[in-house]
Amino acid sequence: TLKVFGVHEQHFLDSVHREVKNILEAEDRYETDLRPSSKGTYCAVQVNVQAKSAEEVQALYVALSDIEGLKTLL
Repeated sequence: TLKVFGVHEQHFLDSVHREVKNILEAEDRYETDLRPSSKGTYCAVQVNVQAKSAEEVQALYVALSDIEGLKTLL
């Protein structure tokens, strides 16, 4: 499970989905859960992945760390 925290804007959410899909190459290998902050300024996207290798997980961290609007990646 990855937790991606950033601005609650559509471009941020689209970027998270795009990067995860590009690395995993299939939409059925991950699920996301969006939780906006109380003021709606930020959001947490929890990404549950079915990675085939440690290299995929590392690639996800690298790809997600470059997303515009990212605040924290766990």
